[in-house]
Amino acid sequence: MMFGISLGFSTALISFTKLNTLVFHLFGNTSQGKTLVLRTALSVWPKIGDEEKTWEGTGNGLEGEIVKSNNILLGLDELRADATPDLPEVVYKFANKPSKARGKKKGGAHDRETWKTNVISTGEYSFVDTLRQLGATPTGGQRVRMLDIPARGEYGVFDVLHGFDTSDAFVSQLENALDEASGPPSIEFIERLLAMTKDDLKKALDNDHTAHAQDLNENLGIVSGDDKTSEIRRVIKSFALISTAGEWATRWGLTGWKPGTASAAVKTIAHRWLEEYRNMPNHQPEELEKVHDYLIENEARFINLFGDTTASNEDTLGYQDDQFFYVLPQTYSRMTDTKTKR
Repeated sequence: MMFGISLGFSTALISFTKLNTLVFHLFGNTSQGKTLVLRTALSVWPKIGDEEKTWEGTGNGLEGEIVKSNNILLGLDELRADATPDLPEVVYKFANKPSKARGKKKGGAHDRETWKTNVISTGEYSFVDTLRQLGATPTGGQRVRMLDIPARGEYGVFDVLHGFDTSDAFVSQLENALDEASGPPSIEFIERLLAMTKDDLKKALDNDHTAHAQDLNENLGIVSGDDKTSEIRRVIKSFALISTAGEWATRWGLTGWKPGTASAAVKTIAHRWLEEYRNMPNHQPEELEKVHDYLIENEARFINLFGDTTASNEDTLGYQDDQFFYVLPQTYSRMTDTKTKR
């Protein structure tokens, strides 16, 4: 929840940076409290509309939601495999790509919509697993735009119960508080920003953002300048902005936390993301794409097991039936070799 609240404040600062929109996706078993974390994060800002927003809908519909949430945290609950078949495209579109050009009835075109914000998302399955259920292969670029974060704690997703005897009692009190809480924290936060000159704001933000990024890199064991971690370092800059926002909100008396609490929470979540990210080697999605393309391109050279198998010759790469390709040992190196197509 501390990470979520800090994430909420961070969207007021993102326009002063060169960071792109990211989706922070909390996944885990159902009925563990993920939606409450999402609602807690959203409570930083005034509520937009009466209905909770979910992933269900078209790509254009979700684009409309992020346009309305410019600089205001967008929350999308309940990611499912059947939520939108456009999920891969939506993730890239969210990453600050302008909307499609749309024509006016009397000629000409409307201005393209743009946005600067972040998204908090929940679902039972990770983004990677959801893509697989959709029949898509996750790519490295997608996985640094929609961040899979395991949602776990001692009590569902919660680490402590804040003095309550049971998790049910804590959740009940939290739900009642959230019904009344939306809006005031962001108003005070923005008033503090408006009280600063643009130069002072930019200087303070650059200094603190850089310091938090360096601290996170050191804490996560990421070496500056390493080409293999360039994408990770870009994501860490977004986590560092969340740390900065949470610490500023704390300094201004908006959280009730001790200094360092927000940045510690962000470190915990960043560790969970990086651990999940490294579960699949960065090259693996690309390797899978190569294998897929090779099989399609050379399908005729895989002999059908239900046909005439006596036609085997030196051009045979393997066998196939109605469900599988059976690859000969000497074929695999060709499939993943970027220089050899046949």
